[in-house]
This record gives sequence, structure tokens and C-alpha cells, in this order.
Amino acid sequence: VTVYAFSIENFKRSPAEVETLMTLAADKLIELAARKGFLDHHGIRVRVLGDLSLLPEHVQRAAANAMRLSRHHVNVTLNICMAYTSREEL
Repeated sequence: VTVYAFSIENFKRSPAEVETLMTLAADKLIELAARKGFLDHHGIRVRVLGDLSLLPEHVQRAAANAMRLSRHHVNVTLNICMAYTSREEL
């Protein structure tokens, strides 16, 4: 499953809006990691894709933690695309 959460184009929003969205993203990634038992039980691997260096440090840490906790799971993969656009891949 792939979720397109925050494209690079979204950085053009107002600084207040971007900050709010980044806080929301970090909160949800932390919440996801806190449900480690659920991830383990269902074998869900979390991957956060994109140019993570563009994200604030607190979002990078939350993403890294969620990925670390679930890195060995193989049943389902949840791809969360952040700071991503297909144009960057061309």
C-alpha cells in the first residue's frame, strides 16, 4: 500500500501550513511506532520514501524509528511518500 502524504510541491505552502503538516506527520509516525505490537502481529513494514533530508529533523527521527521497528516484517509494506515527486525521479 502506498500513501502519497506530502509532495515536494507542498513546501510552497505558507510556512505555518507546512509546519502544521510536519507536526501532524511526526505525530502520526510516532503513533504508528507506538503500535509496534500491531505492526508485529500483522507483519507490517513501514517505509517512508522521498528526499527525507528536506523534512524537519523531528519528522526524520520519527520516520527512522517507525522504519527501524518494522524493518524485518514481510507480510505487508506501507509506503509513505513524503518530500517526493515523480519529477525528481526523471
